[in-house]
Amino acid sequence: MESDYEWYLETDLSKYRGKWVIIIDRKVVASGTKEEMKELLKDVMKRYPNSVPLIAKIPENVAQIVSLIS
Repeated sequence: MESDYEWYLETDLSKYRGKWVIIIDRKVVASGTKEEMKELLKDVMKRYPNSVPLIAKIPENVAQIVSLIS
């Protein structure tokens, strides 16, 4: 089974450019600004109490990063 981190590295998340995302079970369950993350994380932990979320900031220039990996 693919880990959330591996999924994050392989998935096109360009629609979240410049935002923070919370990933659980290979899907983005919340996204927002740095200022919103505390409340978003509280909500996610209530909805997924037995999960460990992956939290990441999606860079502004995702296309450049992806092209370097390719």
